[in-house]
Amino acid sequence: MRTFLFLLCFSFGVQAQPKDSVPSVRQKALLSAGRQLQGDSIPPPKVRQLEGVTITSQKQLIERKPGQTIINVDALLSNAGSNALEVLEQSPGVKVDNDVISLKGKQDVTIYIDGKPSYLQGTELTNYIKSLPAAILDRIEIMPSPLAGYDAAGNGGIINIVLKKGKARGFNGTVNFDNTQGRYTRIAQSANFNYRADRLNLYGNLYNYKGTGFSDFTSERHYADRTVSQASFNKITYDQILVKLGADYILTPKTTMGGSATYNYFHRGENAQPQTQQTYKASASDTAISADNRASRNHHNIFANIYLQHRYDSTGHEISADLDYISFLQRNSFDNYSISQPGGYAESLSGVQPFDIHIFTVKADYKLPLRNGAKLEAGYKSSFMRTENRAVYTGNLPEFNITQQFNYRENIHAAYASYQGTFRRFTYQLGLRLEHTGAKGNQPASKDARDTAFSRNYTQLFPTLFVTYKPGSTGEHQLSLALGRRIDRPGYTDLTPFAAPRDRFTWDQGNPALLPQFSINSELSYTYRNAYTASVFHNRLRDGIDATIEVRDDIFYRRPQNIGNRTVTGFTLDATLKPASWWTANPTVLYTSTRTDATLYNLPIRFTADNWNFNLIQQFNFLETWSAEINSGYSTPQAYAQFTQAASWHIHAGIGKKILRSNGVIKLNVRDMAYTRVDRQDYDRLNGVTGFSSRKWDTRNITLFFSYRFSQGSKNTRPSREAGANEESRRLQQSE
Repeated sequence: MRTFLFLLCFSFGVQAQPKDSVPSVRQKALLSAGRQLQGDSIPPPKVRQLEGVTITSQKQLIERKPGQTIINVDALLSNAGSNALEVLEQSPGVKVDNDVISLKGKQDVTIYIDGKPSYLQGTELTNYIKSLPAAILDRIEIMPSPLAGYDAAGNGGIINIVLKKGKARGFNGTVNFDNTQGRYTRIAQSANFNYRADRLNLYGNLYNYKGTGFSDFTSERHYADRTVSQASFNKITYDQILVKLGADYILTPKTTMGGSATYNYFHRGENAQPQTQQTYKASASDTAISADNRASRNHHNIFANIYLQHRYDSTGHEISADLDYISFLQRNSFDNYSISQPGGYAESLSGVQPFDIHIFTVKADYKLPLRNGAKLEAGYKSSFMRTENRAVYTGNLPEFNITQQFNYRENIHAAYASYQGTFRRFTYQLGLRLEHTGAKGNQPASKDARDTAFSRNYTQLFPTLFVTYKPGSTGEHQLSLALGRRIDRPGYTDLTPFAAPRDRFTWDQGNPALLPQFSINSELSYTYRNAYTASVFHNRLRDGIDATIEVRDDIFYRRPQNIGNRTVTGFTLDATLKPASWWTANPTVLYTSTRTDATLYNLPIRFTADNWNFNLIQQFNFLETWSAEINSGYSTPQAYAQFTQAASWHIHAGIGKKILRSNGVIKLNVRDMAYTRVDRQDYDRLNGVTGFSSRKWDTRNITLFFSYRFSQGSKNTRPSREAGANEESRRLQQSE
């Protein structure tokens, strides 16, 4: 640890020699690049940047722009053989605790995949992101304060994961193979390709993954009269196939159309033998429970988009439209069998949990350039969503025989307008977004549940302001101010009213009384030479939604609640340094102070929690074709409403060599060398119950990675425009 802190301080103290690199266009769209196909015969990319267009000589690991940070995935050696979540964990300001992704201390981050909403939250979201290999990722786009053209959802901002998309003429692509060995083996193959001729561009991504991992779980719950200890080693098998295909076609010199479709199949099989020990403080006999639990989770995702774009002239006057369809089909089942000692009393519990969601969106945008570089933009979007959640549980205990169903409908209609202009050395953008939400939920009456129905209708305004100031003519110094109002609607499964048993000690339950949470975000940042950035930020959250635990009859009931208000204040420091021509360092410091003022199950909760995060990425290049890397990080403990996340640290290392005339590369990486990645929470404010839960995974591993690039034709570097579906797909939360 002392070595890590010394390297971090040393890196900040060294005089940097950044290369002359200036940011490229800040895109409004979050989609993958490449819809533009040729020269002047197609519309320019839709942008929402406050600066002019420039070209960067080479990609750096981190690109800094007003209101946006871009992580170029291939620029980091240790990303080889890793997944998208591991890439995110190394991104400035991003943190993952207990399967929750936060950005600058703010939870409820909206995650996009290729500009499409991921439709997931919580553990299911992190599992899905883990399934995306870094080999098919192009970049990570981080926007803490999105502009009015984006959906207002996302208290923590937006993180967009962009897959690679070929734009060169002819037939081109990359194939990748990696083998990861920890306690178990994981193997993956991936490819991205494109074929471009005349007015047509065909592109795609392919991915196949198969492997085995584990989850090693321990917990203790201390009640007034006894202690319940649990230990479980869960062996997990993974199978995944992902196929994405798309096409762009130039109809006329001013009109382009195209579409894409993605199918993602993911299977997760679990086999655990948990052991539970109940130790009583009085004279009662202790008990032991042995179990054999098996589960199967099958996910089928479909994403489809069709777009049309027309450019009126060469000034950027254009109109575009998108149609999107997204479906998420989940089929989960489990069989749990346990025996209690003494006495040999047996319990069995089986369940089937089908869950379907369908979303259709339509979106249109209009952009009109004005005099003196000003710009007016406006747009409209409607989304229509429906879900069906069913659960059938059977067992040899009466309380385990449950059959329930919940249907939910939600429509969101939105319109926005924004104006961009300049005044002397100031560039500014004012935006206003109007969103109307109509929702209905219904749980049909049955022998296990009463008829539960609710409906909600509300309309809200979401203003945004973005200002950039350059005090000098060289542009080396830059100040930026961002203000905005955001919303987070309850996750789709959060509203499910019925409870689902995990085991005899823990149940999961939704909450149909949940209300949306609202936040106001502000951030002031300073950038020097696009290499040094310092920012201060403040977030005020009202009616914050948190996962909570209620203890009833010594059973944990996990469910979401509007617990109250929360404020997050902090600062970040990050830099790109070159202590030597062969050595590049990227240190990052993040500090947050979180104040919570809430009421949880009639218990007032008021506390302030501080958290520090330090990260240092060091890259070394030598002998022309060789490179190496050391990646380290440390996070102090972080307090939440009902638990405290323990401190953690890590160190990764890797080495790589270019081969086959630089068309191929071989990399060898070691992750979590000290095996310190432990996810531990200590319980707080649980009505007299104390204890902890801790989980470890197969994080210490070694990866051998090979990639080969084949290419014909010259590159077309124009970026793409956007598609329509966004925040809705963030909100599907799968229960464990």
